[in-house]
Amino acid sequence: MKTIRAALLAASLAIWLAPPLAAGSFSDLVMAPGTLSDMPEAGLAYSLTRNLPPRPEPVPGQEATPLPQRIVEGSLTARLAPGAGGTELVLRRLEDGTAQPEITFPAGGPNPVLLFFLENTVRVIAAETGGSPFYIRNRMREALGGAALAAGTGPQTLTLHPFAEDANRARLGAFGDLALSITFDPAEPGRLIELKADTGGGAGGYTEILRLIPEKTP
Repeated sequence: MKTIRAALLAASLAIWLAPPLAAGSFSDLVMAPGTLSDMPEAGLAYSLTRNLPPRPEPVPGQEATPLPQRIVEGSLTARLAPGAGGTELVLRRLEDGTAQPEITFPAGGPNPVLLFFLENTVRVIAAETGGSPFYIRNRMREALGGAALAAGTGPQTLTLHPFAEDANRARLGAFGDLALSITFDPAEPGRLIELKADTGGGAGGYTEILRLIPEKTP
C-alpha cells in the first residue's frame, strides 16, 4: 500500500512539469533540473505544519470521505541516496509522529520539495471544496509560470494569488483568497527557505507551512 501511494504521489508531482508550463525567470530558476543534486551530505530538513478550517460534524451512519488532516508537528527531509538507476533524492516525512511513505526522485530532476508542497496544497483545496484537482493545479501552474524575480540580491519572498482573477473564484470559498508565498535566495535556488499557503482567517482558515531548519554548524 505504501509503495502504491508513493508511486501515485510521484506521478501527480510529475504533472507540474508537463507542458505548457509558461517560461519565466522564477520558474526557470527555482524549478530548474538539478538544483538539489549537490546538497549537503546531511540533506535538508523542514518543519511542517498544517491548519485547516472547521468542518461540519459527520452525518451519523454516513461513510466519511477521507480528508487531509491537521498537522501540529511534522517534518520533511530531503537526502541523496544511491539507487538502482543512480543517485536518487529521497523525501521522508513525519506527520504528528507517524511516518509517511517515502518518495524518490532522480537527483537531476526539479526540486521535489517545491513540487511536493504545491501538490499538497492542491490536494487540500480539492478535498475541502470538491473542486477539480486538474483545474486547481493548472491555475497554480499558470501563476508560477508567470512569476518574475525581484530586483536586487539576497533572500526574497514571492507571493502569488492564483485565483485572484479566476472566473470560478466564488466556488472556492475562502480558498479563492489563497496566497502562495515562496521565500528563497536566488544564489541558492534549491535551498528554499519557506513555503507557505494561506487563505487568511487565522485559526479559522487554511495555512500550510514548510520552513527550512538551519543546518547545525560544527
